[in-house]
Amino acid sequence: MRRWIACLLAAFVILSVEDAGAQSQQYYRAQLQERAAIFYTALLDNLEIMKTQAGEVELTDYFSDNSSIADTGGMIRNLTAACRALEYDYPELFWLSSAQIRMRTTKITRGDTVLRYQLRIEPQEGGNYFAEGFDRNNVAEKLAQTEAAADRIAAEAAQQETDYGKIRAAHDILVRETSYDEEQQKTSHSAYAALVEHKAVCDGYAGAFQMVMERLDIPCISIVGEAHADGKTEAHMWNAVQLDGKWYGVDVTWDDPVPVDGKFEMLRHTYFLLGEDAMNDSHTPRFTFFEGGPAYELPTLHSRSYMAEQLNNLWERFLAWLGKQKSNLM
Repeated sequence: MRRWIACLLAAFVILSVEDAGAQSQQYYRAQLQERAAIFYTALLDNLEIMKTQAGEVELTDYFSDNSSIADTGGMIRNLTAACRALEYDYPELFWLSSAQIRMRTTKITRGDTVLRYQLRIEPQEGGNYFAEGFDRNNVAEKLAQTEAAADRIAAEAAQQETDYGKIRAAHDILVRETSYDEEQQKTSHSAYAALVEHKAVCDGYAGAFQMVMERLDIPCISIVGEAHADGKTEAHMWNAVQLDGKWYGVDVTWDDPVPVDGKFEMLRHTYFLLGEDAMNDSHTPRFTFFEGGPAYELPTLHSRSYMAEQLNNLWERFLAWLGKQKSNLM
């Protein structure tokens, strides 16, 4: 008996563990339950197949407990969680559409006896695994272009002596080179759009920034939630980045000047390395990938924004110096 099940995936994502030393590349993966983690690994192992052909991918042997495959509903949720975690751990997988993935389970029987279960994934009927705007004929070239652009920005930012300088340089390059895509073209939600086409929406900016930070060995994750401005609330994506052992919020999209009367404002850092209160005043993260899915821990942002923290430290050092001078005069 066969069951065809569409892997229905939600539109947004969220974050992961609070451990400051966690590797950003698999930040979400670290919090997946066992079966979802198995799906995550299986998808990673089979990316080349999914990139080059539209056929089914056999995943049965990844599950040592074959009977677990019989839990269709649970397996769908685990696959959905794995797809989402993979998507946001690896923004360079912009070409892969989790919404295109279907899960197929087959019960192998002999008479009335169930011998085992078989599990496969495959694309929607007549389709493939690619996100809109990408296909097997252009994905290799577009992926190479994206990675080359991220390498270039990271190399330029790496010339700065401090991690602060590197993060700021990467932020500023992306802002200077990218404009917000008001028309929202097919690829505008991807890191490719921001890094190569230089025109993207928020998740394109966030994915691009994350890719550059990874090349600089600076922990960074993408965050999805709601942003609030001018009395409006809308879905949005931004980043959390770790600096000096503390997490801060960065919204490259909102720091990108919007043209007014045909003129651009100056590059700004209004949403650069913000602390918890400042960031949460306008940004509310979500904690789940999809309705009914697992909840994830968020990295706790530092209480103060980075520049406020530096000014506070400078002031405290000045007071300490002043106190020492007074003591010397007594």
